[in-house]
Amino acid sequence: MKTLVCCAVLLSIAAASAFGQDVTKPDPIKGVWKLNVDKSKNAMAIPESEVITIVSQNSSYKLTFDVKQSNGYNPKYDIVTDMKGETVKPVNADGRGTSDSWRVTRQGTKAFDMELKGGWTDKYELSSDGKAITLHRVPSNTGLVGGYIEKDGTVRRQPQYVLVFDRVD
Repeated sequence: MKTLVCCAVLLSIAAASAFGQDVTKPDPIKGVWKLNVDKSKNAMAIPESEVITIVSQNSSYKLTFDVKQSNGYNPKYDIVTDMKGETVKPVNADGRGTSDSWRVTRQGTKAFDMELKGGWTDKYELSSDGKAITLHRVPSNTGLVGGYIEKDGTVRRQPQYVLVFDRVD
């Protein structure tokens, strides 16, 4: 009888302990995100379409970008990062490296920054309902975000823009 009571007590302690453990919540930025052109701002800078996929890769993140511009240019590339601010180089879908250098830094559970060395910073922030990510492109301290040259030779700064990506998974 004493053994039975001891077993019952140990079993109840083990069960209570198992229920009290933290359940790991899924990372809210992981998923597939598709550009919503209608919700985005500054039509000149907005791609025709873009899909961003964020998944785990070991202890890091793999961010895959598939962009289609209205002129037919369709860059596809990946970045693997721990999101702790280390410099990473994108790799094109065909395996070729690029000359770009990015620093990706997590800014809490619902935000991260992607800084193009010598260029701009894309600030990504998840909506409160988790259904959209908004990208704000911010100029570097040199003030450059990019630009274009008018036919008369005048250099025009590219206006800042905001892109909204809806969760599709």
